[in-house]
Amino acid sequence: EMYAEVCAYLTTNRYFQLPNHDKTMINFTSIFCFIIFIVMCFIGVGIIRRSDWKFGDNDDDEPEKHLSDETISTATALLSKTPRNSIIHSSKHSTSNVRHRVHFESLDEYSTMSKNLLHQSASSDALRLKALQSGFESRVEVNQRMLIDKMLARYSSDFVVCRELIQNSDDAKATSFHFEIICDDDNDELISLSEKNFHNKTITEIRAINNGLIFNETDWKRVAAIAEGNTNVESVGQFGVGFFSVFSFSEEPIITSGNEYMAFIWRDDNSLTTYRHELPLEQQSKLTSIILKMRTKYILHTETNLDFDSIIDINENSSNNKSPNRKRQKKSITSITTNDIIPTINLAQLKAYFTKVLSFTKYINELVIKINQKIIFKVTKTRKSISSIKSNVQFKKNSIHNMLHFDSLIQTEQIFSIDHGPSIILNHISVDATLIIDENYHNHIRRILKKSLPSNVQIQLLYTPNNIVMTQQQQRKSSKIDDLHMKILNSLIPLKFQNDEIYPSGLIFIGLGTHQTTGIGMHVYSHLIPTIERENLDLQDPYISKWNRELLLSVGQIIRHVYDQLISTNKQFDSILASYSFQPSVPNNEIGTIIVDGFFSINKDLLVPIKQSPTDINLTLIPSTQAYIANSKHIHSFLTLPLVPYELSKNGLFQALKDRDLINEINNDLIESTIITTILLSNQFVEFLHWLSNQNNNNDKQYIKRLLSIVRFRETNNSSIITLEKLKNYDNFNISTLLPLPSHVLPASVASYLSREELQKQLSLTPLTLKDFLHYYLLKNQLYLFTKENTSTCLLHIISKHSGQLNKTEWNKLKTILSTITCIPTNQGMKIPNESYIPSSILSSDLPIITLNVPQNLTDDDDDDDNNNNNNDEQSIIENIENSVSAEFLKRLGCRTLNVQSFVHARSSLINSNSHTMKTLIQHLMEERDNMSEGDFNALKQSECLRGTTLIPNKDNTRKYAPQDLHFPSVAIQLQWSTLPIIDWYDIDPRSHEYTFLKEIGVREVPDLQKLIDRIIEEHNEQKKKSIQEYKIPIGLKFLAENFQQYYSKLWKTAKIKRAFLPSFSPSKTIILSIPDEVFKGFILFIIYMGLSSLAGSPNYFLYHVASIVH
Repeated sequence: EMYAEVCAYLTTNRYFQLPNHDKTMINFTSIFCFIIFIVMCFIGVGIIRRSDWKFGDNDDDEPEKHLSDETISTATALLSKTPRNSIIHSSKHSTSNVRHRVHFESLDEYSTMSKNLLHQSASSDALRLKALQSGFESRVEVNQRMLIDKMLARYSSDFVVCRELIQNSDDAKATSFHFEIICDDDNDELISLSEKNFHNKTITEIRAINNGLIFNETDWKRVAAIAEGNTNVESVGQFGVGFFSVFSFSEEPIITSGNEYMAFIWRDDNSLTTYRHELPLEQQSKLTSIILKMRTKYILHTETNLDFDSIIDINENSSNNKSPNRKRQKKSITSITTNDIIPTINLAQLKAYFTKVLSFTKYINELVIKINQKIIFKVTKTRKSISSIKSNVQFKKNSIHNMLHFDSLIQTEQIFSIDHGPSIILNHISVDATLIIDENYHNHIRRILKKSLPSNVQIQLLYTPNNIVMTQQQQRKSSKIDDLHMKILNSLIPLKFQNDEIYPSGLIFIGLGTHQTTGIGMHVYSHLIPTIERENLDLQDPYISKWNRELLLSVGQIIRHVYDQLISTNKQFDSILASYSFQPSVPNNEIGTIIVDGFFSINKDLLVPIKQSPTDINLTLIPSTQAYIANSKHIHSFLTLPLVPYELSKNGLFQALKDRDLINEINNDLIESTIITTILLSNQFVEFLHWLSNQNNNNDKQYIKRLLSIVRFRETNNSSIITLEKLKNYDNFNISTLLPLPSHVLPASVASYLSREELQKQLSLTPLTLKDFLHYYLLKNQLYLFTKENTSTCLLHIISKHSGQLNKTEWNKLKTILSTITCIPTNQGMKIPNESYIPSSILSSDLPIITLNVPQNLTDDDDDDDNNNNNNDEQSIIENIENSVSAEFLKRLGCRTLNVQSFVHARSSLINSNSHTMKTLIQHLMEERDNMSEGDFNALKQSECLRGTTLIPNKDNTRKYAPQDLHFPSVAIQLQWSTLPIIDWYDIDPRSHEYTFLKEIGVREVPDLQKLIDRIIEEHNEQKKKSIQEYKIPIGLKFLAENFQQYYSKLWKTAKIKRAFLPSFSPSKTIILSIPDEVFKGFILFIIYMGLSSLAGSPNYFLYHVASIVH
């Protein structure tokens, strides 16, 4: 046994290993290494004996349980001498040269030598005694500066100084805590200014003041010692290092308490000394203050440009944070001049943190922030009993592993109020439990913590009342909250509201808050034991882990008790369940798992809300083992089973129930057995088909076919039952319920919810064609439907919408039948098509105008790039108009679009109106262009509908003209023709749509040829008395020559002009007008050519065709 234990001891710790070679080497290096290893191993064995890692407890007053003293002595002796056939060497081929190993050639040699050396084990005691008697003594030096700096590195969370000071104040039973910031501004007027005036000010000093118990002698000694924690079992502090976090702010802090104070002073920059002295009489009080003169420059930020949510979010590390790229508030700035990093304190974050701190403080109920003696922020906490429920409940039971006995459960309201601002109420639960652990286990805890566990343990919860949940949901939907103080209070709520969903965001509080979430919608506080930085629970040490796990399991038990109470007394199930949506906890997922295990540890039916049938309005409660959940919202609308509502079933509680087989899940077999005994209503049948269409992913076509063969439905409770066995087609026209439906057609009210692929492939139905539609409704016994306004409207809408499917023969048949039937609804009753007028602004109201929904032109955009998009948008809008009928369809049936007489009358009143211009008239006509038939358009050209005038207007020539009698103003200006009738729109743009339209209806760009010749003759006659030198070629002749090829050449061939209009020389050397055919060659031509040579275009072309001159 001795041999086995020694072997295990040495090889387990990997300092030594058994031999694997025969090589022997004893030299000076070996001896030197051996001596070094003797020293190292003595220290190592001493450490191992004091450690409980893998070897249990090694207290001075408690014997070693796993290894005997004899074993340890033998192992020590083995290290004191070099065996004859062994070597000591360094591990040259390993990654570290630190560890050394002793090798033995054989186990027999090892066994023999260990027995021989056993008797020499007392040599170590002799060495120790000799060292005490005559050795050189020196103290172990501790660099306190480096020690404190390294401790501060472990205390890196936000506002750690505030946390420690507030926690110490609460342990001292303070009810009020003041945090005073002093900025470097000599302006005394700042005392009366608002917090914004302190923005970017430098902080010179911070004071933390509380009204708790003043320091006693023990407190003064303990605060001056490192790692001597508070031995008070009720206090949260355990390690005795928290106070030293103040050195991150101040080089030499000062504590004042009662009548005394203590100053911390550095000596030689590595030794910390304290000086204690009595305070001056005028400074003595019943308060305790921590004075921190800032060691480095800190900047106070009272304003921020970032989102409030990112500033005050106390759960930034939560797994439910859906905005990973969200900006976080900067904690430092960079100096522009020195490029140094300057830390900052953000006032908004500090306010939010102080509010969070109040969640579970035992005594403190008031936190105040001051800046230069001015109160900037004050938050208070008050408690109030809940009158609506039994607040004090006898909760007599033990924890799961019988470490605690629950005595009572008290429920109260905690009201958090910001001075001169809003307040919020959260529900608070406190459970008192008695410690019932065995003494042996408690001794282990005492050894680790250096103090006992409290005999009375409190477990507290903070959760959201139903009314707050509903209020938060409404606020998120209606508007965004911009008030910072309201946002700060809302950050206390252990729920997060994002995108109409609620996520649990409860935190673990160890005294004050940590970053560890609970995985439920409740904050949790208890006497949990943290790691040294107090941000995580210690689940590594076996004894501490056992305690923490028991507390977390107890939290789960209490949460279950509260759930059972709330679910039975309230009907607002969505608000109640919000706090129980179990989610993974972060950063340690095990925390939430333990709480959930405690929740389900109670051997009792868990009640859940359900609907017994799809038509039920109210929810009822039944045990979860009798309830069902479904993964599709459609199932809830047609299946008659006790189902948890779909929206509620997404709550994490039901996933936890499902994982533990505590709730039933709907499957296909269960649906089939239920459907066969049920007659669905139409809306339920639609939901059934919705669900069935999603089953296509399972590729179980036989299952789908089987369900379709057994399902039955009806429109109403009094309608006949419909089965899918007789159907051949589905209604893809959305036929109105006013019309009788063929018996083989599935109603559109059902078919419209399914895709074409689903209807055709899964239900084997074909779409009803327009040909089949017309064949049914054009039967003689169905024609009466066209003579009634409501049914005719429905029929014409469907035929118009799908008329593109008709060929010429089918069109002619349709037109022949309907042309003799009064099938067109008008404002004067039902009319035949050619007696009906399609609605238009140019029609007189006394005409029989069609009352159908005929879409008008929806856009006037002339951008070619957007034409296709516009057409698509227009078609989409037309299709969305109820029972619309296209104008083109009505025109093809024979309906009319324009009555010329009524148009002229209507336009006359419009033109003469002072509120309209010629431009407005033209635009109205353009809007009606697409609605005009060819005959209507020709009539428009002949109608005197446009207002005209001349360059010199008068009453006689300013009147209505037919379009073909008018010219564009530019023509008259170019010809200087003051009496030429022009359209009354002087500045019309030749590139505009209006110009193009006016050309289309007959407005002239050039005068009529005969009129232009009259104008040439008129201009010539005005120059009869002028000499040859003074004579000018008529402007009209120049205009004719310039525009001849484009406008007049074709007319000239048929006009056969025999009138004299060409200026030429007479034999008497005078200028006369000649007929083109009579103009001589030679000198006469030269004069004309010279007169026209400066014109644009080719005068030869004009002369050749007009005067028939070849050369």
